[in-house]
Amino acid sequence: MNQGESVLQTMWFMGSVLTELVLLFSIRTSSFVLKVKSWPARSIIIITAVVASLAVWLPFTDFGQKTFSFKAPEPEHMIIVAILVFMYFVSTETVKTLYYRLVANKNGNF
Repeated sequence: MNQGESVLQTMWFMGSVLTELVLLFSIRTSSFVLKVKSWPARSIIIITAVVASLAVWLPFTDFGQKTFSFKAPEPEHMIIVAILVFMYFVSTETVKTLYYRLVANKNGNF
């Protein structure tokens, strides 16, 4: 998989944007993100979907490749990023759950 720095930069960009979007929804509530009683505003969901789509689409465009030196990702690279984003989601949800069980409830917060 020795593909050079442009592949690393491309995948780092995609992974960073997607994990930050996942974090945004994860820390929004103390409950598990899929069991919340109130969803974010429709505008937040739409903006998040647009940003995620742009982050994935940009490396495939001439603009992304010429301006940022991105390379069009191979399918296996996309799978790796998807796995990393999923693992990031699981770990943030796990830490959040532990925090609210062990720390916040004992201190009378939340």
